[in-house]
Amino acid sequence: MGSDGAPRPGQQGERNSQAVLTWEKVRGIRQERTTSNTPYRVLADKYGVSLSAIRHVVHNTQWIDPSYTPPPRRPYTRKEN
Repeated sequence: MGSDGAPRPGQQGERNSQAVLTWEKVRGIRQERTTSNTPYRVLADKYGVSLSAIRHVVHNTQWIDPSYTPPPRRPYTRKEN
């Protein structure tokens, strides 16, 4: 890691020795989410990563692909008891 805590360019994505995902899996996650609206939890279990990792992939904040357009974020609404 660099001094700011960010991974060095050679350690990003599949080059990171601790990476669980590959670009092929990332594309699969994005495809499943956009075509069939598969829930994040199902995708996380299927790919063996955390719920937040799936969220970051789907919203293009990790595994950033300039040609990918993430879906719009839905506003959070708190459920009433």
